[in-house]
Amino acid sequence: MAQIFRSQGFSVELEKNRIRAQKAGKSVFVAIISEGELDTFLGEVTKEPWFKIAIPTYEFSGKEQKAALDRKVLLWGLDEVEDRIKGELFEVLDLPHDMEEAEKAKEVIVRPVLTKDDIREIGKKTVRGFNFMLQLVPHFVYEFESVLHVHGEEDRVVDGCIAVNALTSQWETWEMDFETVEAIDTTHETLEPKIDEESASEIAREAARELGTKEVESVHEADHATIVERRIESPEEEDVSTKHAGLVYLPVWCVEGTLGAIIVNSNTGKIVREDYYET
Repeated sequence: MAQIFRSQGFSVELEKNRIRAQKAGKSVFVAIISEGELDTFLGEVTKEPWFKIAIPTYEFSGKEQKAALDRKVLLWGLDEVEDRIKGELFEVLDLPHDMEEAEKAKEVIVRPVLTKDDIREIGKKTVRGFNFMLQLVPHFVYEFESVLHVHGEEDRVVDGCIAVNALTSQWETWEMDFETVEAIDTTHETLEPKIDEESASEIAREAARELGTKEVESVHEADHATIVERRIESPEEEDVSTKHAGLVYLPVWCVEGTLGAIIVNSNTGKIVREDYYET
């Protein structure tokens, strides 16, 4: 069910048999309930401000449906969930069906820190630079959370931001501690993405799952010997969530010199690539 919400552009949080989904400022609380749990559930969520849906695992009665509606909770059958999420839910929440319009995230630029004078000095000391170009490299950025359940241990939760380079399809984690702007005055070249957001989203989900993967060690006794087993555990698909946070352009200085070429992150001053000519 979490996957159905994600496929419709919702960000999802999971907690046992509860789902909290958000999209375009609208929030939905979904609970899968067993027979005999409805009254307790209705009592728990009466003051919950989110839009509420209960999905019984049994065939519910008209009386139960009325009791739920009186508490502003919808009862949906398991066999109709997908169709109703993709249809009725959008109408009730007043969300547009045009996913591109609904999920069009902001495009921003990381404010450059290095000036042209700074990069000239760096270029002089490294490759004897004579040609300097500022390029804006597009990155699809995602907030993520990855939860690994290991028997006998506390859940391992990893979260943060993943940036997918829209030119190379490579990903890395970012600390979102930089300032962003909508435009810069320095002469520059804006590079166009070579992958779309859907492809980047798949890369980000795989990255989030990888970041949540852990080597687990177990110890047990057998035949008067202590056996230590190590195995790799990865989060289940439903325990990984990502949310598109926007298209962010990272400014880099491309420096060509008599000794070679370098690319410098204009925000951190770090040389991210260098290629020196053979002499």
